Amino acid sequence: EPIFDPQEIFNLLKRRCIIWTTYNSTKESPRYRLVIPLANQVSPDRFKDLFHKVNATLQEIASEKQSDLVRLGYLPRLPWTVG
Repeated sequence: EPIFDPQEIFNLLKRRCIIWTTYNSTKESPRYRLVIPLANQVSPDRFKDLFHKVNATLQEIASEKQSDLVRLGYLPRLPWTVG
């Protein structure tokens, strides 16, 4: 069963992280972005390995396409109708 509770994500990772809902998140189908602060820089060639280790810890909740470095540029935002 997929993880839909941010607290459960924190508990599985056993480390500090930032979690926020995505633009397309709904109560029926929650979606999150996750940022994990690292002590050292990660080279692009090691990023996929790290992604897969974290994803395995989180019971494979992220799709393979999320391991693409191009996707790291997303920032939190609200629909234009909010605010």
